[in-house]
Amino acid sequence: MRKYVYYTIVVIALAAYLWSLSSPLVTIKKLLILSDTISLLSALSSLMQSGELFLFFIVLIFTIILPLLKFGLLIMYGINPEIEQKHNKIYICLDQLSKWAMLDVFIAAFLIVVIKLGVLASALTHYGLYLFIFSVLASMLCSKTRSYWFSTNSS
Repeated sequence: MRKYVYYTIVVIALAAYLWSLSSPLVTIKKLLILSDTISLLSALSSLMQSGELFLFFIVLIFTIILPLLKFGLLIMYGINPEIEQKHNKIYICLDQLSKWAMLDVFIAAFLIVVIKLGVLASALTHYGLYLFIFSVLASMLCSKTRSYWFSTNSS
């Protein structure tokens, strides 16, 4: 029974993550008349168009590539829990990815704090940010407790 809970959490977290990529994260209002709603994908597009390639690749790696890799490993582990004993590199990789998972939330929170500190701008958070944070925390829960979900006394 526990492994089905694990699968459910991973699938819901992955769905929330994929939904959050194009969902609005924050709306920035400037001078009470101009506003811009930002999603992760629109932020990446904006960085690319403005020539900020270093920031583009940092955001791409930590908010798109590493989370997708982590979800792939969580799903692979769910399909075959013994893979961890057979392939120690997968365990090490998943463990390392779990340590970086909160970096996503930190980047999003830092962005909002910086924006809210502006004198001429204010920021309004949207559901996409909460979907993103939920997906990071749920994937962290699954990766840190995976031995519990697949212990021998589970149903």
